[in-house]
Amino acid sequence: YSSVERQWVFDHRAVSVKAGHLTKADSLPASGLIDMLFGRGYILMRMEIKNGSKARVIFNPSLTALMDDSMGYFKPLDYTDIYDMAGEDPEKTGFLKDVRKLFYDLTATVEPGETSSRILAFRPLSRNAGAAELIIKDLYIGTDALNLRFPFVLKPASITPKAHQH
Repeated sequence: YSSVERQWVFDHRAVSVKAGHLTKADSLPASGLIDMLFGRGYILMRMEIKNGSKARVIFNPSLTALMDDSMGYFKPLDYTDIYDMAGEDPEKTGFLKDVRKLFYDLTATVEPGETSSRILAFRPLSRNAGAAELIIKDLYIGTDALNLRFPFVLKPASITPKAHQH
């Protein structure tokens, strides 16, 4: 693990996984969905998987969670959650297209030589939370399953990588 520019980076056998908190100041694609999520206090994390290995990398967002130090446990939003948010509002129907384009929703396979970069969205953290950890279970590199943990410190209006402790 290493920390680079507000992101954690995990390198293993020519595979790199980056995770970092996004803010409104980051350059993000124009999206009413992203604007709405920020407006409601949701936590947005960009995750990038760069596969330089000869094996497939498989990431399943349903095996991912954000856990805060107040025992809050949050799964990333998926298509069904966004569909519920959009409801029957015709102005929000574009949200559903944005999910497929911008967010990790279904299991992603990253072929050798490819890079995948998308967003994970989580409900707002507990009020008294001072730290959080992004937990990724069973990230497969070929047949090896890895469990990753990316710790973050919460600050007003942002969360940043926590100093790595051994």
